[in-house]
Amino acid sequence: MRNKRIIMPVIQVTLVILTCFLAVACAKPHSASTSSASNPQTADDWYNRGVFLMAGSKYQDAIQSYQKYLEFNPKDSEAWKNIGICYAEMGKYTEAVAAYDQSTKLKPDDPQAWHEKGAALAAAGKLGEAVVAYSKAVDLYPYEASWWTDEGDVLTKLGRTAEAQQCYKKADQREQELDNLDAPLVK
Repeated sequence: MRNKRIIMPVIQVTLVILTCFLAVACAKPHSASTSSASNPQTADDWYNRGVFLMAGSKYQDAIQSYQKYLEFNPKDSEAWKNIGICYAEMGKYTEAVAAYDQSTKLKPDDPQAWHEKGAALAAAGKLGEAVVAYSKAVDLYPYEASWWTDEGDVLTKLGRTAEAQQCYKKADQREQELDNLDAPLVK
């Protein structure tokens, strides 16, 4: 049996990379002949530049591009979430949490934003707040086993073992469901 604790993070990283590539591939092309990445002129150009820079791990430049984009579209929750991801990648968890706050205010039903906010809060040592954010994420999307594990890990650090065990149990159930999907069909 394969080790799911290793495979799930690999799958998550792969999904993040694929999401970045899809965002670049699906981005609206700039109609002028100049490159939107090197000479952004429209809101879409600024957003696409942010995605491109973020995919290249140029987080500070990506943040600046997203902020310029937000001047045109201040209520875009995805841009705020991407800013949060950039700050978190740079280890600036307070700034990341502030960006995720904006994202979740604009789109309170985005489970990924809540999960990312929980991770940033946990990294900042705000474990009680992290549990609240993780709990919101799994309430909105209870199918991601690693999210249950993340919540369980924070609860364990807080000494709330009974609640943590419930989260780990949910994570195991989700992994079992995933294994059942991988099982060959019997005729």
